Amino acid sequence: GASAQRRPPAAAGASAPRRPPPAGNGGRRNFSRLDDDGVAELANRLDDGALPNLDVLYMDCNRFGAPGVSTLCDKLCGGAAPHLQLLDMGYIPDLMDDAAAEALAAALETGNMPPRLSIFLGATGIGNRGAKALAAALPHAGVGCRVVCPATKMGFGGQVALFRALEEKHGWGFANAIAVMANRPL
Repeated sequence: GASAQRRPPAAAGASAPRRPPPAGNGGRRNFSRLDDDGVAELANRLDDGALPNLDVLYMDCNRFGAPGVSTLCDKLCGGAAPHLQLLDMGYIPDLMDDAAAEALAAALETGNMPPRLSIFLGATGIGNRGAKALAAALPHAGVGCRVVCPATKMGFGGQVALFRALEEKHGWGFANAIAVMANRPL
């Protein structure tokens, strides 16, 4: 329209503005309908540095549990996606449980996961044991690592442990409360 402003053409040799890749391409990948064997098959195709530009990996709404988490984390610890910033493994209520959280915690504890990784585990079966394992691993994880677990089965003890670990790592912030909100109150 008349109010829209046009940019002048870029000068010869100037690079165009960088645009984010479309969803599902370039820096973002979405895998669904995977069970533990499917995650293993996917991981077998990933070599170290296989996805250097990957910044978001959606693994939500799948059917894998602790074995799949371990397999995926082994590849991430090995450098398959060194710039990964978001790993979404939410919405797996039955299989993403305390054992899966402990597998993830073991990987975080190595300090070899991508350093600025945020992990979303909302609407999962993670309880107090898993939350406490994640909280204990956070100090060893990368400098920017966050774990967000809203709407899980964790009780107050898990909420407090994870909240305190996030606060110690990142300082006070409302995001820490959001990371553990709407969990079962007992």
